[in-house]
Amino acid sequence: RVMTDIKQDILLMLGKQPKPYDFSNEHRLVNWALTGEFGGLVEETLSTDQIKLLSDLRRKNSVLIATGMDYEMRKKALQSFSAEWRINREHKLIGVTA
Repeated sequence: RVMTDIKQDILLMLGKQPKPYDFSNEHRLVNWALTGEFGGLVEETLSTDQIKLLSDLRRKNSVLIATGMDYEMRKKALQSFSAEWRINREHKLIGVTA
């Protein structure tokens, strides 16, 4: 909910009227960073790790929206964030320390 609220606030501050697709596009973007596919998710089918990453991706995207980062830049940032998150998670599972 936070992500869509921030998106709405930013659009309104820019004098733009939010459209329903503005919000679904943000969710599709985050879902893509999680799964590699644009589209919807059935959250009940996600693992605990996937749910944690999804939450982190939504929070990260909210911050990036608030900073004014455009869609393409956010797409790259979320992809990198997701990859780093997975690497860090894997290192924790196998006991690798930096």
